Amino acid sequence: MTLSEYCAALGLRGKPAEDRDVERICCSTGDELKNALFFCIPGSKEDGHTFARQAIAAGAAAVVCQKDTGEKNQLFSDDTARDYALAAQLFYRNPAKRLRLVAVTGTNGKTTVSHMLCRIAEHCGIATGVIGTLGATFRGETIPTQRTTPSAGELARILAEFSQKGAELVVLEASSHALVQRRLAGLGFAAGIFTNLSRDHLDYHRTMEDYFAAKALLCSQSDRMVINIDDSYGRRLCKRTDRPLTYSAQWTAGDLRATELSLFSGGSRFTVRGEGVAEKINLSQPGLFSVSNGLAALGGAVALGLDPHLAAEGLSSFRGVRGRAEVLSRQDDICIVCDYAHSGDSLEKILRALRWGLQGRLILLFGCAGGRDRSKRFPMAEAAARFADRVILSSDNPRWEDPLEIIGEVSGYLESLGADFVAEPDREKAIALALAETKPGDTLLLAGKGHEDYQELAAGKIPMDERKIVSRLLAERKY
Repeated sequence: MTLSEYCAALGLRGKPAEDRDVERICCSTGDELKNALFFCIPGSKEDGHTFARQAIAAGAAAVVCQKDTGEKNQLFSDDTARDYALAAQLFYRNPAKRLRLVAVTGTNGKTTVSHMLCRIAEHCGIATGVIGTLGATFRGETIPTQRTTPSAGELARILAEFSQKGAELVVLEASSHALVQRRLAGLGFAAGIFTNLSRDHLDYHRTMEDYFAAKALLCSQSDRMVINIDDSYGRRLCKRTDRPLTYSAQWTAGDLRATELSLFSGGSRFTVRGEGVAEKINLSQPGLFSVSNGLAALGGAVALGLDPHLAAEGLSSFRGVRGRAEVLSRQDDICIVCDYAHSGDSLEKILRALRWGLQGRLILLFGCAGGRDRSKRFPMAEAAARFADRVILSSDNPRWEDPLEIIGEVSGYLESLGADFVAEPDREKAIALALAETKPGDTLLLAGKGHEDYQELAAGKIPMDERKIVSRLLAERKY
């Protein structure tokens, strides 16, 4: 497409100094800029308008801006973030229109629900891709991504690649950041799924009301919303959308309900009823939150019109996601679990789940992240003190903060709460300490890192894969 064609399609104001073919769409000067249509997007830390001159000097065909940059070849937009997303879809020949899309949003459960629904759809014979925290995966091949929800340009490229390879359905995680920053602008979703809302990302959204408003943006882009009414924000969200399909793991209310529920340390069993569905489910993931995640995925299947019996079979065959209640070892009657829990709510849920049928002690290793919402630290300490028998406090991505200061702050909380704990800033040493304390019948939870195989420090990321550390330490212990 030419510059004038993009102007017509997007409603951009101004006339290109020279009508050239556009070879790429971008919003970062780190990209190749020759013959690019460069979008100047205002951000919380940097304003893309300050890079307009650099983009033109590097060969950009034109810059799209919301204010005058003084450059000769500039075009004007009311919303450059929105138009960047629309332009990216145009550049890749509108792949989103060749696919059915489902978006999953919420504080916790997005990754698991996305992969559950992907498994269900594949069991129903639908070629399905999934995009989220663990990357973009289709037919066993994974493309690494930088964010939970990729940038609009990267997302359009991935959707185009999936479509070309034969995908029919794509399930993606919709983060609150992505919704506010309009990375999903112009996309229509056959279903939107809301899992829950708890305190998180307030360093960005500032208040819970702003955070909720960000999640609620998904309603306007979804044909039907699937909503968790066990969550108070979910019940509020129902009022913002027509024909919500609700689900509940705790109430007799809800369009989809979990009945005949049985929870145990190795998983859960229940019967899902409602919306013409009456199917028995066996999950290999423990805890009531896993039942809720399963209902969310089944709700997505119902919204898509998939066969209920096949959907139930597909869910029961789901074997979990890396870093989400992932069992690393069951050697010597000791269970070691890795989970991404990094908020008070998510930490409480996984600890509660692991206490079911526990024979020995529940030992927890966790840390609080640096450079993020500090208000999460006390709720995490509170969950640790309440549900763990023994706590090893360590580091978890301290970033530019002093890890000893973070540990000192959280230690104060744990001490005031009467927790039995010890602090070890070095995460690898902390894992060794935790393993040394485990006895037959105990369960050890490594919380916070989940799928991550690095530690993020002030100097950057360093490799640190808890799976490899545990495997090595267990081998040394056995020897």
